[in-house]
Amino acid sequence: MALCLDMTRRMPTRGYVVALLVLGLAGAAGCNPVNRGGWTRETVDVPGDLYAVRALRNDRQLAVGDGSTTLANVDGTWRARNLGGNDPLRALFGLNETDVMIVGGAPGRGVAWRTDDGFFRYTAQALPGGTLALHAIHGSSMRDLWAVGDGPTAVRFDGTNWSPAPLTVPTGLTDVSLRGVHCTADNACLAVGTQGVLARWDGARWTLSVALDGRTLNAVDWLNDAWLVAGDGGLLLRVDAAGTVSQQESPESSRALLALYVAGGNDAWALGAVPREGGQPVENGQAAVLRLEGTAAWRTEDGLKSDRDLTGIHGLGGSLWAVGRGGTLFRSSR
Repeated sequence: MALCLDMTRRMPTRGYVVALLVLGLAGAAGCNPVNRGGWTRETVDVPGDLYAVRALRNDRQLAVGDGSTTLANVDGTWRARNLGGNDPLRALFGLNETDVMIVGGAPGRGVAWRTDDGFFRYTAQALPGGTLALHAIHGSSMRDLWAVGDGPTAVRFDGTNWSPAPLTVPTGLTDVSLRGVHCTADNACLAVGTQGVLARWDGARWTLSVALDGRTLNAVDWLNDAWLVAGDGGLLLRVDAAGTVSQQESPESSRALLALYVAGGNDAWALGAVPREGGQPVENGQAAVLRLEGTAAWRTEDGLKSDRDLTGIHGLGGSLWAVGRGGTLFRSSR
């Protein structure tokens, strides 16, 4: 069990040496004692990385990750479960614990699972033949879901069955993978992916285009009256309902942004990778964490410290959950 010490609190001078010793032990245990703003690191036992998390109600959250793993917070206790096989589970969507869809898959093979209780019962879903690995899922309701992934692939769920939808890739692009999707209505979705691809659904067809300099786009959410998109190199884009793309000023210029969460109004988070050199994480590097509050500009948020990439974030009420590589899991009660 990792022991954390809040060094932001004052303590008597005579306790300072002891505090340093405790802090050293906490660091050796992989704990992040400098997290502030209510963020705490929770200890969980999972076999690999976590990719996404969703808050279903105050006492039920569900995360998914490597090795066909689901991780559920059931009444305050985190419980891991393998759904069978070794497929990475990349994303999930649900409005409450009574109906949640999970997607993922290894290269060349997509998978989907459905649960009606957020932990105990899972049913494998039949995907269209040839569905490749899926990376993201969203919809206007549980009877109208889109999952997107490698290929690029887009498959739609009508509440009972999954069906494919063709996507025409712009000339000159190959090996496109869609990494995120967000729908505001059954005729208004935006998917984003590698090589700067933007795919818009208008209710009848997907239309693909390329944004700006072709950097990989990893996540998308809805902020006020436009889609917010995050990508490599700290990229933040705004895509309005007409498809007009504009770039937002970002305090990050090197680390990839991998996850977005809009809590409402102008309250949003963007989380991402630790800095890298030669493709390897920099020692003692911290994951990218950006925050938007009210009418202020995006800023670097130092209240959440992680030495592992952060790949997913979601919230409910006054609480937030963030997940990442190596089974990383944080909670914040704001």
